[in-house]
Parts: sequence; structure tokens; C-alpha cells
Amino acid sequence: MNERFLPRDEYFMRLAVREAQRASEHQDVPIGAVVVRDGEPVAAAHNERELRQDRPPTPRSSRCAERRSSRAAGGCSTLSST
Repeated sequence: MNERFLPRDEYFMRLAVREAQRASEHQDVPIGAVVVRDGEPVAAAHNERELRQDRPPTPRSSRCAERRSSRAAGGCSTLSST
């Protein structure tokens, strides 16, 4: 393992990879995202463009995760999250 990453970071990356796998289940680009606040995952999402057939294509994984984390925080800003 790279010394710059902590085991917890690897855990978060594995969560994002799991989300990416979910995207590929519905023939979407396999990209996943996880929002972490205070060392805990608060939201996770994957690309949903093909699933939703949304135009314009806004359901990117990062945007979906950001929306979910905002809802989980009661509509608060996600600026302090990574």
C-alpha cells in the first residue's frame, strides 16, 4: 500500500469502486463517488445517466453523491466534506 494513504482511505475507495460496479449493471460508465464528512461516509452514488435517460446528462456519480449527502445533512452545504 502507498504510504500516503491510510487504511481508512482505502476503505472509502473500495466503497466508490462498489458504486462503480453498480453503474455497470445498467450499462452506464462505471464511475462511483463517496462523500466523507468527519471521517465517515455520508453518501455514495454511481453514474445513472443511462438508467434515468436524463437529458441533459446530469446524473454523474459525484453530483448524485453530493445531492444525497446534502439531504442527509438536512440540506446543509457539503463544503466541509471530501
